[in-house]
Amino acid sequence: MMEITIMRHGEPDVPELNGKIKASEFQDCLDIYNCCGLSGRSRPDDAVLNYFKDHEAIVASDFKRSLESASVLSHRNSIIVDPIFREVERPYVRIPFFRLRPRTWSHIYILLWFCGFLGSQSSFKEAKSRAKHCATKLTQLAEEHGKVLVVGHGFINAYIAKELRSLGWNGPGIPSKRYWEFAVYRKDAT
Repeated sequence: MMEITIMRHGEPDVPELNGKIKASEFQDCLDIYNCCGLSGRSRPDDAVLNYFKDHEAIVASDFKRSLESASVLSHRNSIIVDPIFREVERPYVRIPFFRLRPRTWSHIYILLWFCGFLGSQSSFKEAKSRAKHCATKLTQLAEEHGKVLVVGHGFINAYIAKELRSLGWNGPGIPSKRYWEFAVYRKDAT
């Protein structure tokens, strides 16, 4: 039995971004977020650490929060780092006159993206295509190692899970979006 586990990274050490900003400043907030490492207070519990101690293949995106989370779980194994596992880019546009909190801008842009109004930076088609490549890579690693852990990000994890299920893997429709939580996908070895 092969196993692929999809986990969201630990809580990142994000500086306070609570002030109101213009839409044109939103990309700066994303850049700050994407450079953040793991918070010093973010740690998985011992049961999570024990569950992954025999995983030989641990995969992470090249974002610092993903790499540092994978390092906490890697025990003795090296981490396979691949930017293909990065989070789906969050689209944005310049909307004049309004000043909102970064989280509010993020929700607005994601809603507009889901409704099809924004697609210039990373369309659904691109995200799904990348997730398909991720699922293929994870399947190859599972065939080689038996058990694989990918420490990824919210949206890309959901797309990867959908692709794995379309390839015959059994597991939840959507993995958890909470820090350090994971979903396990299993398939008989071929």
